[in-house]
Amino acid sequence: MNQSSFWTWVGRIADLTAIIGLPSAFFLLRRYFRRLVSRRRIEAKPIGIDPQFKGLICCVSKLPAAAEPELVGSSIDLSPDITEKLRQGPIGAVLKAFELHRKHLRHCWLIVSPDSAACLDLIKQACRKYFPDVCLHEKPVTDVYERIDDVFETTHGIFRDCEQETDGELRPGDIIVDVTGGTKIMSIAVAMACLDADRQLEYIEQREQRTFYRIDITWEKIHTVARSGDQSRDAAAAPYELRP
Repeated sequence: MNQSSFWTWVGRIADLTAIIGLPSAFFLLRRYFRRLVSRRRIEAKPIGIDPQFKGLICCVSKLPAAAEPELVGSSIDLSPDITEKLRQGPIGAVLKAFELHRKHLRHCWLIVSPDSAACLDLIKQACRKYFPDVCLHEKPVTDVYERIDDVFETTHGIFRDCEQETDGELRPGDIIVDVTGGTKIMSIAVAMACLDADRQLEYIEQREQRTFYRIDITWEKIHTVARSGDQSRDAAAAPYELRP
């Protein structure tokens, strides 16, 4: 190959690289400028009766010291339907999430640590009986007490590989993450992984533990937020007036 041909091919490769890189560069620049002129607005709203998510991610908690897994397992065996006792028990948070998404749920990823193996066994037992059409995917992690890295990367990996794992049945937008269960470190890690990419989050309120809330993440212009904030500060500073 002569020198002119060599530089011709170098030019073609450079052109091809530029063409391929333009969409990626545009996406990154768009994301960067959006962050400059806007910020996330996070709002929790009660989830409706039919959320229509086909995928669910749950963190599995360690069984409490007072829990008796044999009794829970026996209750699952003897109960044709999920009882209130099971809902209030150590696997109740996961069961309630399954009930909420029962109509459309097809896949659930369970993030588990070595300490939560006993709880995982009970969840699998209950799911085989009450949700036989749901495919469970176990995602083991090692550290759920000090570092968030394992759970954070595992959550990203679930979204990245979900199409391959489900043979194209699910896409990332079909999945919602429940942050109710697991350790606090696990909840923080999965929440950060979702906020990092504007993914769907839910949790169950902690007073009566009956209502699920979905965390809606939107973007709003910073100057709009500043105006509303100024109005709020003015209203807070104004004295309270009795009106006839």
